[in-house]
Amino acid sequence: PPAVVVKGIEAALNNPIWRCCTLAEDLKHQNILISSPTVQKILIRERIGSRRERATRVLELAERGHELTLQQSLQIKRIMR
Repeated sequence: PPAVVVKGIEAALNNPIWRCCTLAEDLKHQNILISSPTVQKILIRERIGSRRERATRVLELAERGHELTLQQSLQIKRIMR
């Protein structure tokens, strides 16, 4: 369902360093049952399958005015080194 896809993308961009299994577990705590391979398929389809791709997308959003959290900033710094 589209709402699940949106939640998965949001979780991935809020925590760009997380792996698909961690994202699936986080979504499970929000009562969204989705497997890590499905999370991976969604992220690949959205061209944010790798940590670097997610970090780049978050930086692009920041350039358009979205505010980064401290957590995102620290994760992006770690990914991009």
